[in-house]
Amino acid sequence: MSFTEITPYDGQLPSSSDPASFDGRASALMSWLVANFAPEIQALAVEIATALNGEEDTLAAVQALSEGLGSAAAYNARDDEDMSQYPNALPTRAAVASSRAPDILISGAGNGNSGTLTLDMVERNVGSLASLSSNAVTLPAGEYYFEAHAGLRLGSNSGSIQSAYVELYDTTNSERIALVAWGRADELGMGASRTFGCCISTFASSVTIEMTLTRGSSGWTTSSLGNSDDRDHILKIWRLA
Repeated sequence: MSFTEITPYDGQLPSSSDPASFDGRASALMSWLVANFAPEIQALAVEIATALNGEEDTLAAVQALSEGLGSAAAYNARDDEDMSQYPNALPTRAAVASSRAPDILISGAGNGNSGTLTLDMVERNVGSLASLSSNAVTLPAGEYYFEAHAGLRLGSNSGSIQSAYVELYDTTNSERIALVAWGRADELGMGASRTFGCCISTFASSVTIEMTLTRGSSGWTTSSLGNSDDRDHILKIWRLA
């Protein structure tokens, strides 16, 4: 929007170094102030007040956005693509998604072996957005925030250096979306751990997602407690756009 412009004073200002012209210059300056400057300033004040109507709400919204961007700054600065180093540094849109329940929640039982992990129970599916078939989730085109949970358990070969990892995998485009869990035998040692990975991805067309386990030793499974009934595979999805 445009605002009232102040008419510049084109006369000579009063100067004490020239007493003879002082009164005349002062009178001219006063006439300009009364005729131009004062009414223009008044009009400008009204225009500014009108433009800033509701400023408090705007500032509150900007403050909320600023706070939400804090974790995003850490994420971008650290360039931690898979969230493995700084799991609390979430992407910006993730902060938005975390304020509401996931649009999609799918789980699967543990004791998964090498390959595609079980995802067989749809616990939430707002608007029937996702479809589940043969442990694979299909989504329409769009932008999504993914949060995948899984556990790794080592039941044998604890002295080996063989490792295992769980990833969220885009089978349509043949690429990893997020690293969910990782472990090495000599570090975990006959134990179990739970972890998660998260990311934001945009797809131009329909996409199919799986959780997969890749292991270097048969001692690895994905059941953190060693119970095949545990639903250790959890996939949460938020539709962002």
